[in-house]
Amino acid sequence: MLSFEEIFLSLLPIPLFVILYQKHFLRNARYSIYLDAFLYGVLQAALLLLAFPWVDEFFSSETKVFIGFINAALFEKTTAFLFLFYLFRKQYSKLNVNESVCFGMFLGIGFSALENIFYAVQTNSSMIFLRMFTSVPLHITTCGIIAYYLALRQAYFTPINRVSNLIFAYTIPLFFHGIYDSCLLIGNEITYVIGPELVFLILTLEYLMARALALPHTKELQTQKLSLEDWEAIQLQPQYERWIIRSMGKKNAEFVPFFSISIDIKRGIAIGLLLLISILFYLFREQLIYIFDLKLNDFEMITLFAIYPIVLAFNLFLLGAINPEYFKNSIISIPIIMEVNVEQGLDTKSMVGSEVSSFNSFLRTFDTLEIGHELEISYLYSDFKSPTIKGTVIWDNHEDFERPMGSIVRFENLPKGFHRFLFQYQLYKLGKGILYNLKFPGFKKIRKLFVKESTVMEHNNYYTSGTILFKEGESGRKFYLLKKGSIEICKHTESGEKITLGFVESGEIFGEMSILGNQPRTASAVCMTNCVVATADGDNLEALIKGNPDFSLKLIQTLATRIGYSERLLKSRIQEIEDQLNAEKDKNKILEEKLSGVPPTIISPQISQHSKYRKRRKHSS
Repeated sequence: MLSFEEIFLSLLPIPLFVILYQKHFLRNARYSIYLDAFLYGVLQAALLLLAFPWVDEFFSSETKVFIGFINAALFEKTTAFLFLFYLFRKQYSKLNVNESVCFGMFLGIGFSALENIFYAVQTNSSMIFLRMFTSVPLHITTCGIIAYYLALRQAYFTPINRVSNLIFAYTIPLFFHGIYDSCLLIGNEITYVIGPELVFLILTLEYLMARALALPHTKELQTQKLSLEDWEAIQLQPQYERWIIRSMGKKNAEFVPFFSISIDIKRGIAIGLLLLISILFYLFREQLIYIFDLKLNDFEMITLFAIYPIVLAFNLFLLGAINPEYFKNSIISIPIIMEVNVEQGLDTKSMVGSEVSSFNSFLRTFDTLEIGHELEISYLYSDFKSPTIKGTVIWDNHEDFERPMGSIVRFENLPKGFHRFLFQYQLYKLGKGILYNLKFPGFKKIRKLFVKESTVMEHNNYYTSGTILFKEGESGRKFYLLKKGSIEICKHTESGEKITLGFVESGEIFGEMSILGNQPRTASAVCMTNCVVATADGDNLEALIKGNPDFSLKLIQTLATRIGYSERLLKSRIQEIEDQLNAEKDKNKILEEKLSGVPPTIISPQISQHSKYRKRRKHSS
């Protein structure tokens, strides 16, 4: 019969780790669901304990690694995987990813509770005491990892993502559980591996939980009729923009650090006590063995009383240390901006795209694409061109400036050769990223692949019709990209007459000449319709000129066109002035004829003065 002390020691790690992870559990507060998970974990342990004699006999082996991976890890993690897979499909499919991870952790807690009581019965084994304390964080973390990848699988739509997450959910926990049990069975110095392994699993779980907090809720995706692949395509756009900003030598104002460690007094004291206990237990471990009559060898003693408190201290230190906002505001990713030809009926448009997969594509559209419309799209980057693919618009945003502006097109059937194009695209992207990051010779030329007019802009703004963006004579510190609407560029004469110099259409930049010449604005810009305009400062324009030779050439051509237009306008104005002078001359000529009766051959200011002199003499006579 179990004594009170044995029951207490076997169950002590359970409330300890519940308290450690209470921050995550309280965030969701799904207590009834977590109680269900705990009971399912107890049920899983009961089934395994009943089957254990048969399993141990059927898979008998003298190889300790084989026993660790097959007799222990394989069956424990397989049953946990099957339990969670079934529960997430049938009863708890509406849990978001973070709630699912907590659900998996409670299943691991329930499993550990019954398993530890079972271990307490087997007091004849020297490793039981060590196993009871170290198996709890192992089961909590590995079951949490299983739940994370199974929840991702539920949110994904494509078979490749669903299958890959299914594989991760099974193999990763199985691998680490197998290492744990193998280290216990082999013993001696190998036992020390358990400590670093548990620290790694704790850090991995914290990382996954932080990522889970950055993911959208299942209801949010269902409301917008999006899959997780669609959401990821949207989230990639600000990551691309941050890469471009970083490549221009500018800091991202929204950057948040990966770690966000804040240790209060209570937490700091607890960490200090655990480290002190580790040192004291290591120094006086022989006395502890004698006092408590522990059936542990020296290696197991060091692992339990010296390494294990350090693991707990790391757990306290790492709890909530990874910032979920990092995944929203700090991750960067190299983009490859492609030319995209979009055919909608008889209308063909050329635009840019920065993301394409076998499932969908994000297009940086300037005009709204109606959801549900079918398009025919082809992609071009470097020397690679894709076959034409059909897709349907499933998401469009040109109103909410807090989210990326553009459209998502979901593909219907992939044409022959499109998979090869995608493989080349990913390989090309990876290669250019490596060359750029390692600063190989010629790496600056890679910038032209993503530094373009539509990618260097930083802020989107909405302006109503009639808004004056800038006036003639003002200092120019920003340049603009028109995303939607129409803008008039005009000048005013001294008499107040307006002269229209031209119009800006969607996809064109303007206001850049004042920055290049470091001169006041030579004209005004007025919104002719409701407009969406993106702005950026002069540093971005300089980076665009340096990083994209094609844009530089286009800018020179634009400058030449404007100079030619200005010359034609000047000639036209000079002609108007000459016509006005000739008209004045004709009036003077008619007036002379009336006054003198003799038409002058030339009407000039001197002749006019001579005529006045003749009139004065005649009057004096």
